[in-house]
Amino acid sequence: MMDDGLKQRLIGAIVLLAIAIIFIPALFDRQTLTPVDTVTQIPPMPVITIEPIEVAEPPVVESPAPIPEKMFVPDADQPEPATPEPPSLNEHGVPKGWLLQVISYVDVKKAEHFRDTLITDGYTAYSRKVKTSKGIRYRVYVGPKLDKNAILAMQEAIDKNYKVQSILLDITPKQ
Repeated sequence: MMDDGLKQRLIGAIVLLAIAIIFIPALFDRQTLTPVDTVTQIPPMPVITIEPIEVAEPPVVESPAPIPEKMFVPDADQPEPATPEPPSLNEHGVPKGWLLQVISYVDVKKAEHFRDTLITDGYTAYSRKVKTSKGIRYRVYVGPKLDKNAILAMQEAIDKNYKVQSILLDITPKQ
């Protein structure tokens, strides 16, 4: 039979081996366990006060629209406004376009002022920065128009009223 000292040593060795098998993997485990945060991250509910909305009253109409029989009807003997001529087409079937180059300035402020004057007077005007052989210029244009007669009439009025010599430009796309 075995001696008691040997038995105790064997039991001690088995207990130490069991403890090592249980705890050594925990020492080499690289994943750390983080406790679950039980505090909520949701902000508290806002306090909302309900206020009544005033309902607008419908507007009061001074006078209703006249009945169709009393509406304005032009006289039958008045000539109707002339319909504009259809635009002329080039050899490719593209409408011809026309533009007036009214004036050219070195100073952008003067060009913008003149453009604004033309716009105030009812013209469709704009300005562009252009590189020329004499340097940078700011040109003021009126148009474009498809009706050459209309833009020629505009050219005559602009040249007379502003004392300029505008240039008529053909802006028909080339193919």
